[in-house]
Amino acid sequence: MMTKAKVTRDRDGRGARVEAVDSLQPRDKDGMMKCRVCGCTEVRACQPPCSWAGPFICSNCHNAVSALRQWKEGANRANMTALLRELELQWEDPFLACSRAARGARR
Repeated sequence: MMTKAKVTRDRDGRGARVEAVDSLQPRDKDGMMKCRVCGCTEVRACQPPCSWAGPFICSNCHNAVSALRQWKEGANRANMTALLRELELQWEDPFLACSRAARGARR
């Protein structure tokens, strides 16, 4: 198995520095592993409480990513911007989003 590394060049483009993968992984100020999506740690978990689903991703974020992947694969024309806009509308006023959907169904 190959190990990933980040290579950076000096200003003149000649020298190179290699950083190990672990130094690229997200950590909090105390050096604890944190989720690369939401930033939760073992001390400050999500609500409802999560667990580690993989390297640097919690179970809640992993489930959300899996659901989005399933949506994207099955959608006629997957439009992430429209999906996020709809999420914001429903977050602000769930009744408004439901009534708008009902009006659209009547047409």
